[in-house]
Amino acid sequence: ATIGALFGTPVAAALLFMAAQSAWAQTGDAVVIVFDGSGSMWGPLEGTRGSKLVVAREGVRRALTKLAPQTRVGLMSFGHRRGDCGDVEVMRRAEPIDMDRLMVPLERLNPKGRGPLTLALREAAKTLPSDASRRTLVLIHDDADNCQADLCTLAGELRGAGIRAHVISLAPKPEDVA
Repeated sequence: ATIGALFGTPVAAALLFMAAQSAWAQTGDAVVIVFDGSGSMWGPLEGTRGSKLVVAREGVRRALTKLAPQTRVGLMSFGHRRGDCGDVEVMRRAEPIDMDRLMVPLERLNPKGRGPLTLALREAAKTLPSDASRRTLVLIHDDADNCQADLCTLAGELRGAGIRAHVISLAPKPEDVA
């Protein structure tokens, strides 16, 4: 059986894997989930009965229950308000896990437009506390940045700042995988 089959969906499997890694989190570790709110998240995810939005949201819910309670978790989204290339919102700063404060904004998320994921990652990195033992971004998305930002440059910036990034791609196009 594949990991995705064991946990219900590939998103849940990936998030639970990362949660297991974080189970040994030290006091002060910080994670910001960068959640795609672009219009394409309404699309179906092959092999599931739900949209990419619903599958990803449920994966986040499951993973949060597995994190160490002292882990500080924040939430950022993009493309969900105006749907333009500047549409990035900090929904919650990295604070000790509070399931309701993290999930309520995801329940209300209404994907709309473009996906400025590079800008969202850059802004999410700025919200990570500088006193964190480990600083991590988790990007959950379904398409490449369609705002023509240079993701490779950002990757170097994150590495230089000591920020780890995990990417969970939902049904990416083959040309976007690289």
